[in-house]
Amino acid sequence: MSADHRPEPAANGRALDLLTATFTAQRARLLRTVQLHLDARLVGRVDPDDVLQESFLVAQRRFDPEHPPPVDSLFVWLRTIVMQTTVDAARRHLGAASRSAQNEVRIESAVGATTAQTLTNACLSRLTSPTAAAVRAELGEKLAAAIAEMSELDREILLLRHFEELGNGETAIVLGIHKAAATNRYLRALRRLREVLPAGFGGAP
Repeated sequence: MSADHRPEPAANGRALDLLTATFTAQRARLLRTVQLHLDARLVGRVDPDDVLQESFLVAQRRFDPEHPPPVDSLFVWLRTIVMQTTVDAARRHLGAASRSAQNEVRIESAVGATTAQTLTNACLSRLTSPTAAAVRAELGEKLAAAIAEMSELDREILLLRHFEELGNGETAIVLGIHKAAATNRYLRALRRLREVLPAGFGGAP
């Protein structure tokens, strides 16, 4: 690139400022992504805030001020990095537990919970009534069965829309589908989930 076409340092600075501002403004949602997808075996061992901070450092290294992501999809770009960093953290910590080839295979196939497990756990975490412990096992079985009948795409949409609090447009970008399709699938999956959830379920979708 010639000097005449090289971006001005001020322009680069503004692009990096936008990255920082977006990350700061969306920190709560990005942290929720880490909390939802961090492998359950690492709870208490890995601080989600540390994973988020590492994600920001990775984002700074990968961010190209000359070719930044579109403003309307910058959050989605950041979320992708957060997801990758969460998976990498699980690989590091779980891989350190054993160096056997068999365990490495298990780590690669089970880094983080599956979408179905994550969605089931997220729903159960909303139980707030005094009888939560008594009904958790039964409700967990019903939820798992209902969620297992959903397509992987519908499960992803529920996680993204309701638990990670992504907008419909953001969800469509993440999944690579049209907004109308994202809306229809979300409403359909939501209806199925509500058939299983008890009345007055705390924080139900």
